[in-house]
Amino acid sequence: MPRLAQRSGSVAASPIDEAEWRLATLEAAQGLGSVSVLQLAQVLSAGSETETPRLWVVTSGAQVAGESVHEVSVAQSPVWGLGRVVINEYPQLRCTMVDLSLAPSSEEISSLVEELWSEDVEDEIALRGDARYVHRLRNVSLSSLAGLPRQDAQAGALQPFQVETTKPGILDNLRFVEAPRREPGPDEVEIEVHAVGLNFKDVMITMGLLPDEALEGGYTGKALGMECSGTITAVGRDVAGLYVGDAVMTAAPG
Repeated sequence: MPRLAQRSGSVAASPIDEAEWRLATLEAAQGLGSVSVLQLAQVLSAGSETETPRLWVVTSGAQVAGESVHEVSVAQSPVWGLGRVVINEYPQLRCTMVDLSLAPSSEEISSLVEELWSEDVEDEIALRGDARYVHRLRNVSLSSLAGLPRQDAQAGALQPFQVETTKPGILDNLRFVEAPRREPGPDEVEIEVHAVGLNFKDVMITMGLLPDEALEGGYTGKALGMECSGTITAVGRDVAGLYVGDAVMTAAPG
C-alpha cells in the first residue's frame, strides 16, 4: 500500500518506486501505485459529502522537470494518468499530485510540507530542489520554433521532412529534419501528408524507453510515426486504381 499521511481532513499517498523494470516489478508497482490509489479514491469518495478529505498523491521521479531529463520512473508515471482521471471523476476529493525527484532533497521535503498545508489550486506540481514547477500554456510565434519545415522559395513546394529526436529522454528534443524527395517507385505512390497519428510507441521511442532489440525487425523500426492521411501527388507506373488527387489513409514507417 502507498504510504499515507493524514492531517485535518487531508490524505497523502506516495507510491513506492521499484528500481528495476522487469515485468514482475512493473506489475508489483502497478498494484502498489495505481491500484491502491484507485481503491483509496473510491473509499474516500464514498464518505460524507460534507467532510470529504483532500487526496494528495506523491510520486518520486514520475515526471520530467528541471534538469532531471533522464530521471523518469516508469513504474510511477502511470499514477499521474490515474490522478488526472480522479481529478475529473472525483472533483470533491480535490486531488493534487506532487512529484519529487528520485532522490528528494531536504528542500523538496520542506516544500512538500508547505504544499500539504497550502490552499493552492494547482493540481499538478513537480518539486526539484528549491524549484517548483507547474503547467502553463503560453503563446509562441512559429518563427521562433527551431526545426520547423520550410517552403522551397524557388519551386514553391513544401520541403519534405520527418520527425526525429536529437537525444532520447525528453519530448522537447523532437525536431523536424529535412528529408530527400524522390520519385515514387513502380508500385509506390507519393502522398502529401495532412495528418499523422501519435502512438504510444512513438512516445516510448522518444523517451528512450524501448531497447534497440525491441525495435529491430519491426515494421517501423526506430522511425517515428506509422499512420497518416493525405492526398496522392504522384503515382508509380504500375499502380492501378489510385490517382493524383485521391484522398487516402495508409500506414508506412516514418
